[in-house]
Amino acid sequence: MKRFGTKYGGFYYPENLDELNHNSIIYCIGAGEDISHDIMIANQLKSKIHIFDPTPRSISHVNHVKNVLDGSKSPIYSNNIAGGDPVHYWKLILENSISSDNIIFKEYAIGINEGVHKFYLPTNSDYVSCSLEEGMKSNDFINVNVRTLKTIMKELNHTHIDLLKMDIEGSECDVINNMLDLHIYPKYLAVEFDLAFNGEYKKDVEKCNQTIQKLHQHNYELIHNHESDFTFQLISNQKTLITDIYSLGYRCNTDDLMKQMNIRNYSSPFSYMVIDYKSVFHYINTKFNKFFDIIHLDNKQKNNQIFELSNNTFYNYNWYNALWYHDLYIHKSCLNNKNIQNITDWNNVCIWNHHNLNEPHIQTTLNRRIQRLYDSLDNRSSSTLLIYINKIENSVNYDINDLLDFTKSKNCNLLFIQPLYNFIDEIKHVYCNNNLNIIHIKSFYECNGTGLDDTRIDWNKIKNKINHLYDFQHIV
Repeated sequence: MKRFGTKYGGFYYPENLDELNHNSIIYCIGAGEDISHDIMIANQLKSKIHIFDPTPRSISHVNHVKNVLDGSKSPIYSNNIAGGDPVHYWKLILENSISSDNIIFKEYAIGINEGVHKFYLPTNSDYVSCSLEEGMKSNDFINVNVRTLKTIMKELNHTHIDLLKMDIEGSECDVINNMLDLHIYPKYLAVEFDLAFNGEYKKDVEKCNQTIQKLHQHNYELIHNHESDFTFQLISNQKTLITDIYSLGYRCNTDDLMKQMNIRNYSSPFSYMVIDYKSVFHYINTKFNKFFDIIHLDNKQKNNQIFELSNNTFYNYNWYNALWYHDLYIHKSCLNNKNIQNITDWNNVCIWNHHNLNEPHIQTTLNRRIQRLYDSLDNRSSSTLLIYINKIENSVNYDINDLLDFTKSKNCNLLFIQPLYNFIDEIKHVYCNNNLNIIHIKSFYECNGTGLDDTRIDWNKIKNKINHLYDFQHIV
């Protein structure tokens, strides 16, 4: 877990902000004079951030931070900001600098009743936080505009929220209950329960406990708590219905896993070949244009040399650091990797090592698989699942935005399994959103595949996780 923001204004989340990305919708309600949390979140995700606060000093502070980020003004080191630690605050802001264009600031409060309402000021004028709740602050007030969460989402043309942070001085329980009643379910909910801890003249611990219980009933798990700060994560229990399923690569292991799970009724165009995921997406997106544009390497050629047609020369390569005693059919596009001898290090790879593409009936079979795949994507995309087990890596090197863009464009489901050398967990479900599930697994294979015969890998846990995510019915 990692704290995003200062000790005064920050909240804890999983370090990688699992399931979030640059397209995520982030609402931060309650700015005060510390938006370090908001800036750090936007910096890590490269996303926009929506901040809401009608407090006059907050409005001034947010605008000042935007000017600092633009370079038009310098930081002001006032002890009123960030709980009295302005030096650390500005250090965080500048180290996590974002474009001020990515800060969308709205000067209104969030509540359950719209209109103009009293906004009670703090008793100590050095403090900044105000409240819609009578009794939380002093009797002095200003009038501010209040909108509901649903109205704000409609105004901003948002159908969901990915992360919601609330520090709203006693209104949090009402807003959360209203949010759940309207079936608005952020993936992460970070909230300060001021009503239980920080009211000047009013406290209601029981109401906060009831709200937390209601969150649990709606599949929210408490993942961090420190004093009045709580972070919850939505845990999905709903399975996705799957009727069509295809393997994508990287090697044979995806098909082998599907066979063991009894969910592989048909082969895919990419079954039992070696292909990287970017090449898979390319061929699907281009109707498999030039898919069979190959060079044939027969097993009689010495030293695993590929004949380069463009200059009539051979160049060497290594197939998993050993000789390969079968015919290979290598896509010509892979030849731009020719200065990298180990195939396992190629950026893009497209090799048939179990197919004789010189036989016409093999290409006919592959073309039939291609048509079947498009039939699923064109007619049953929302219930089509594509599974890809990537090659082993020392660290994550896939681009989650590539995966998200593909699932969004095809409106299909993608299960992406990444084996990692010496991964700290046996298996970890690191992402679940927008039809995409990503699972990381610990792998030990000394080669470059992840074999189902490797008993050091707990394949049963992986199978159980897959069965927990998907409801396989009448697969075609």
